Amino acid sequence: MIVPYLRLQLNRSHRAIRAFGISPLIAYPLLLVLFAGFCQMIFIKIPNAKLLMVLMALFLIRTSSNPQRDEFLKNANTHQNFRKIKLIEASILLLPFFIVLLIKGYPLLAFLLVPKALAVSFLPSSNKRNKSLPTPFSKKPFEFSRGFRKNLAGLVLALLLCMMGVIYKNQNLSFFALILTLFLCIQFYAELES
Repeated sequence: MIVPYLRLQLNRSHRAIRAFGISPLIAYPLLLVLFAGFCQMIFIKIPNAKLLMVLMALFLIRTSSNPQRDEFLKNANTHQNFRKIKLIEASILLLPFFIVLLIKGYPLLAFLLVPKALAVSFLPSSNKRNKSLPTPFSKKPFEFSRGFRKNLAGLVLALLLCMMGVIYKNQNLSFFALILTLFLCIQFYAELES
């Protein structure tokens, strides 16, 4: 059951690449060259690139888990086959990062990454991504709480700009942050209640 499933996943990736308009014979080597160039750039530009590579590997393995697919695999396979499939998938995703860490001269970190990554692949994936952000406003009127949630990134940016204006004694930047906050708050009323 494991080999047909992996073959099916490989065929799905081939179809996705062909749908993008590239032959898989060209796409996979091109992907390897781009990954190698990206890793080289990271090691040149960032002082703690080895730790960033470890975090990227763990993040990639963690985000590749899909709750619906995991549930399907648990129902369609035995527990042992499910674990084997998860190990193989995590190993495939981990292999490029492992090789890069070995080539760059961090074998201890590369070998410590393996059990961590395999453990991360078995963490249960949660379906609860629709958590609401708490706001300092009540439910009525709804415009404040909904607008706050929708424009939180802009409000944080305005706060950071205001702080930078105060730190660097730039009154114009602080004034711009105040105007930005005002416009964001005016947008709270732009959306009608559904």
